[in-house]
Amino acid sequence: MKNAFTLAEVLITLGIIGVVAALTMPALIANYEKRVTVTKVKKTVNLIYNAVQKAYVDNDNNYFDSTSGSAVDFYNWVVPHLKIIKACKNPAVDGKCGLDVVTCAHGRDTGCSTAHAPITAPRVILADGTIVSFRKDGLGIEIMFDIDGPKGKNRMGYDIWSGLSYNSNRAQVLGAPDGTSNGGNCKTGNGGYCLGQLQVNNWEINWR
Repeated sequence: MKNAFTLAEVLITLGIIGVVAALTMPALIANYEKRVTVTKVKKTVNLIYNAVQKAYVDNDNNYFDSTSGSAVDFYNWVVPHLKIIKACKNPAVDGKCGLDVVTCAHGRDTGCSTAHAPITAPRVILADGTIVSFRKDGLGIEIMFDIDGPKGKNRMGYDIWSGLSYNSNRAQVLGAPDGTSNGGNCKTGNGGYCLGQLQVNNWEINWR
């Protein structure tokens, strides 16, 4: 009657455990990173929503006019209601706050930097390190943010997110349900509407 495992049996068991771990750990790590990303994205969106509401109340229940107002005007209206550690209202004078290089979702920088985060766009760094920029576009004010600051991938749909817009007197997430509108596909396009796709997907990342 055997009272203990042999060395060979122990080594075989450890080998099996090692193989299983090697096969499953990458997926577990990837899923964990996605959950962390989603948590940070939702937090930032809520911070912007709350800042807009506070600005509305503090301005005698008057909304910002995104039709006639500039990105700097919006900055002046909403930033006092955000907790920030650095302000770059005029990056040429105040210095850099980040979001200088924005890689498209497909992995190639084909205009995503200049289109979504021009160097003249006012920016702030929030207390948690998130970088937020404000740009006037055809709809109103585009709000882009980088949840990891300059240390991350600096890639749309990964750590950089656009598609949050202030227009029609409210901040809202834009984007078609499939995330493909206007080249916004999160896997092969520029990723401009990944935030909208994330929201429609019940806050689950399904394009990585």
